[in-house]
Amino acid sequence: MNFAERRLEEQDQRRSRMLDAAQRLFSVQGIEGTSMDAVAAEAGFTKRTLYQYFASKEALVAELTLRGQTLLNLLTEDFLERASTGLARAKACGQAFFAFQKEHGPLLGIMQRARSMNRASAPAEIVSRIVQADDRNFAYLQSAIEEGIRDGSVRADLSPFSTALLVKSLSVGLVETVKQIKDFAPGGFPFERESFLSEALEFLGAALSSGPRERGKGKPKERT
Repeated sequence: MNFAERRLEEQDQRRSRMLDAAQRLFSVQGIEGTSMDAVAAEAGFTKRTLYQYFASKEALVAELTLRGQTLLNLLTEDFLERASTGLARAKACGQAFFAFQKEHGPLLGIMQRARSMNRASAPAEIVSRIVQADDRNFAYLQSAIEEGIRDGSVRADLSPFSTALLVKSLSVGLVETVKQIKDFAPGGFPFERESFLSEALEFLGAALSSGPRERGKGKPKERT
């Protein structure tokens, strides 16, 4: 490895440390409650060094959003490889999203919060990559529905685009609803979280299916 390559590797490692630090602080203190000074200190760098890599807090949020969307796409691709029919591939997209929220819940929270933020201060190139990655994830689901219509596993009367948009919206809403109930309702969420989300996915799959509804594994287990 020559000097230039070592230099690039060192820069990548620094960026990664800064992003890891920002993710930890954003997850605990919130994006608004975290200063650039705090991120620099958490990462072990000066504020000046941090600004050499990230011009603003919005730039940090954008990079974390891209990190999360990239991880979600990789996870979705992994789940899709195990599915055969279009309906199974559509379910795989939902399974990947629910698995992502389980493994990377704090990062998902940052991604969702970032959607309501002004991206004007974020690097245009990163914002463009976020949009492309998000579009790619949506295309996985839409393509699965189109494939299901062709192979007969998904109802032929459905519009692939509007159905994919509906399923994606419902999936995101389910995760957010469970989180809100868990955090704020007396006693927390009344069911075992993963069992509930699995049952919800079966419900959505039945709504897409061209055949008779498959029996699920029963009602979600109540939390004990």
